[in-house]
Amino acid sequence: MSTELTAKAWASQLAAGGKRSVVLGHQMLGVAHIIAENRPLLNSLTDPARTNADKQKLAREIFTGTADAAVVEQLCELVTGHWLDPIKLLTRMHDLGIESVIAGSVSASVPVEDELFAVINVLKHDRQLRQALDPSRLSTADQRAQLATRLFESQLSEAALTLLVWCARHEVRAGITYNLRRVCELAARRRGLVIADVTSAVELTQAQQKRLIGALAKLTGHGVELHLEVDPEVIGGLRILVDDRLYDNTTRSALKALRTQIA
Repeated sequence: MSTELTAKAWASQLAAGGKRSVVLGHQMLGVAHIIAENRPLLNSLTDPARTNADKQKLAREIFTGTADAAVVEQLCELVTGHWLDPIKLLTRMHDLGIESVIAGSVSASVPVEDELFAVINVLKHDRQLRQALDPSRLSTADQRAQLATRLFESQLSEAALTLLVWCARHEVRAGITYNLRRVCELAARRRGLVIADVTSAVELTQAQQKRLIGALAKLTGHGVELHLEVDPEVIGGLRILVDDRLYDNTTRSALKALRTQIA
């Protein structure tokens, strides 16, 4: 299968969506994890001194029979790239896997990002659990993945659980909540939306939410999905995080600024 046909085949899987897209994404993330755990294999698949045919043969020998043919052929396409940094191959595989899982979840009754934001809220209020799922010398990636599965399997769809497990496995300094937030933003963008985290002292009414969505849509140029949190400590006003930009007009923020000025 040519590189062009392989790329088109994978794109068609994403376009079709559904359960197969989730399964393929899950497998792509699993293959990426196996390669990440085996540095000699990663080096062999990205070695510029080896021919493309040799790298493709190696990929097929290892993963044929353990992953869907579409995943194996997509990997064979990827290893023909010029990866000056081998880690970039893993990053690309992660992106493809996540995109595929998200594509398969689009028709679900509950958006996958809503499911994952619920997990973020649980972790936000449970420091011990968050620390258990964050990268640590005290746990392996597989142990964190198993813990996440055991705790959330009954509460999440297959797509959301697949993405949560990836977030638990994928080690970044900022921790699991950073990974979850990134995945949520990717899922929202696939539906043409940006996510706005809104914190207020009291619960916003439906009318207030509608006006806020309209104002933020004009500001960002995109449709907006609100994720609301009530925090009495803000006292008044709103704290809004959208596209990594913070808009803060809370009384708490104003008092803090005033204390700084008179200190």
